[in-house]
Amino acid sequence: MFAFLVIALLTTAIIVWLSKKFRLARHWNKIYTEAAQAQQSGDLAAAERLLQQAEAFANSHSGALWRMRIRAGQGAMAKVLYRAGQLDRSAELTFEQLQQARAVT
Repeated sequence: MFAFLVIALLTTAIIVWLSKKFRLARHWNKIYTEAAQAQQSGDLAAAERLLQQAEAFANSHSGALWRMRIRAGQGAMAKVLYRAGQLDRSAELTFEQLQQARAVT
């Protein structure tokens, strides 16, 4: 009986943890998708704001998956800044990404 209770509690804890992670990832994906749609429509200011919001959201969480999302957001941000004519900031983000990629290898 006790073993069944322990297994049930562990299973419930894992399910709750996974649902929280899934909900957070879905929220980040929604922000990132809205940024991509704003970029497609030509609203670069809104795209930049949404990408900053997605990066702040990813920074507030930890883990390898969130670090990958931060890097993905930086690449998209560099593209938006380049299209908006902010070449210095775009170059800085691109350089940071190259440094991070070089550090990984």
